[in-house]
Amino acid sequence: MLFIHQYPDWTNFRISYLKIADLLCKIRFLQGKLQGKCAFALSNENFQGIQEENLSNLCKIDEYSEIPKLFFSAERNFSNELTEKRLFSFHSSLIFNGGRYKNSSKSQNLDYLCGFRGVSADRIPKEMEKLIRFFNLSEMDPVLKAAIVHFWFVTIRPFSKGNGCMARLLSDLLLSQSEHSEKHSYSFHSLFFEDKNSYFQSLFQAQTSNGDITDWIFYFLSKLHLALENAQANWAQKFSAKKSEFSLSGIALSEREQLLIKYLQENPHAKISSSEWAKISAISHDSALRDFKNLQQKNILKKSKEKGRSTKYFFNEESF
Repeated sequence: MLFIHQYPDWTNFRISYLKIADLLCKIRFLQGKLQGKCAFALSNENFQGIQEENLSNLCKIDEYSEIPKLFFSAERNFSNELTEKRLFSFHSSLIFNGGRYKNSSKSQNLDYLCGFRGVSADRIPKEMEKLIRFFNLSEMDPVLKAAIVHFWFVTIRPFSKGNGCMARLLSDLLLSQSEHSEKHSYSFHSLFFEDKNSYFQSLFQAQTSNGDITDWIFYFLSKLHLALENAQANWAQKFSAKKSEFSLSGIALSEREQLLIKYLQENPHAKISSSEWAKISAISHDSALRDFKNLQQKNILKKSKEKGRSTKYFFNEESF
């Protein structure tokens, strides 16, 4: 069995753009939406807490408990040219005695590599020179380039340790370039480790192909799309809760009414009956009905079409 890097023209990757075009468009659309929300949160002091909370959700890389400070510096300088010296700096911040290419081609005997070995040590400098040139000069869409660079780097495997981590850092820099932003409002790489087997299997299938890496690209983009969708849902929920908080700030509410509103905010699509509220708050049914009646009069809640004890109440979206 030949590995992809054993072909003389192995970096002339073949990609079926028809298969990935729709997914790439969806990713670019979601990136724009999230950037818009970030910009709004930054410009509006009432929403800055949401922005800070989302941006603090940085993923951990591999087994390392924290991303080194130099990695944050890399994110801040995402538009800087990638050089071998800069790459070594990243690696030495991660690995003790790092910052140099491996000088031996011995396999690490790691089960998750499925028997795969990177290029021989004597080829690494030239192979990395070609990768760095592609990173800096290719005019390809940065999101697509992030997927290719990730695969390219872990196929070369230039370091004795930390290759996966470094590949994710490089793809992160390209995603920052795609958004013209040093901070992501989503956690992406952690999704690779929710199903490690599929991640390594997807890489291995491409690494044992004869140059077609479409399936790997689709896998990478699928994970990115999922991360963006998760972030979009998270932002939407937090914006909705914050919006209702400000809308209610000038309305006089009893302590129990505040508890009922908090319950509905934490369950944004929920409907609740008076008997359910009576049980939750340990009050009589009549008291629960009074709570709902008061909140209806204040135009905060609406009543469902059901009658009697089947009647449920929910947020009046028109008021927020």
